[in-house]
Amino acid sequence: MIIMAIDPPNSDALLTTRTAELHQAEHRWRSLLEDVGLAVVGLDTSGKISYANPFLLKLTGYTAEEAAGKDWFADFVPPSEHAQLSQYMKDLLTRPETPLQYRNTVRSRSAQEYVFMWNHTLLRDSDGNCIGTISIGENITEQARFDRTKDDFISVVSHELRTPLTTIHGGINLLSQGSVPSQSELGQQLLDVIAQNSQRLVRLVNDIIEVEYLSAAKDPLRKELVNTQEITYAAVDMFRCAANQSNGEVIVCDPGFEIVGDRDRLSQVLTHLLENAAKFSPPESMIRLTVESSKQAAEGSAVLFALCDQGRGVPPEQRSRIFERFTQVDASNTRTEGGTGLGLAICRSIINLHGGRIWVESQPGEGSCFYFTIPAV
Repeated sequence: MIIMAIDPPNSDALLTTRTAELHQAEHRWRSLLEDVGLAVVGLDTSGKISYANPFLLKLTGYTAEEAAGKDWFADFVPPSEHAQLSQYMKDLLTRPETPLQYRNTVRSRSAQEYVFMWNHTLLRDSDGNCIGTISIGENITEQARFDRTKDDFISVVSHELRTPLTTIHGGINLLSQGSVPSQSELGQQLLDVIAQNSQRLVRLVNDIIEVEYLSAAKDPLRKELVNTQEITYAAVDMFRCAANQSNGEVIVCDPGFEIVGDRDRLSQVLTHLLENAAKFSPPESMIRLTVESSKQAAEGSAVLFALCDQGRGVPPEQRSRIFERFTQVDASNTRTEGGTGLGLAICRSIINLHGGRIWVESQPGEGSCFYFTIPAV
């Protein structure tokens, strides 16, 4: 009888092989997480960061060493969302029915904010205990901004359209049913109100179409080489023809600069700014329009247009918002002054399409200066 001895497996070799396989697997997964164009963050159960991939680090302005161990809620989430997000993460760790998808804002080191849609995965140890989360997020900031703008747009437009339409409809009913004789004094006043609201409705619809056209058209401008004097004096002449003497005096200081632009669109901008200046300034006040060369590091050589009035001014909290759609310093202007709240938004679109920028400097009660730049030739 022959007995053969079988050597036991080499445990050291087996351990080495298993370790190498684990390292390879970890390398593959880490490469995937670090090369993907999505944000990836790992958190422990207390909300401390255990891992952040390069995409997220670059977006938020941190190095891997700086981010490791930071409190996700305190350092990367706006205070306004702390309570809600903390409760969600608590539910995620303890309640199996909690949705794995969640949307929240991420704040960068420089306080810039981004909106992310996250998909969370729970991490567990060998005993099945939850030890944290790994989350993959998509930057949906632009989509969120678009959705918010669309919702605001629909909300405001529906309100702005409803008001004049209701007035027109009610007035016509009163006249058509004979409740108010059209030839009476009250009837004539009612016809005037109907006419005013009809004009307001036409202006609103035209401005909405204008804003959407400037936003959607690939090349809405007809650019050509033009001297600034052709634009400024044409706009002032048009304004003087439309305005009465009480709208104030316009002083122009424009030595003449060559630019490439759409003369009609730029005249439209200046005309609107002149009308606004006259509308919100005391009678017979002075409006000054100046054009000069400007060299600013942010935009290189440019031509600077400045239109200053002696009006009531713009409060600090409104200066960054008045170029948005349906925004006015005083909401009653829509009714008393006939504005649509879209004029400055149209101006901003036109200047942006020229590669320039537009802004306002003002002190309440001391007038306003509206500036815009056009790249120089």
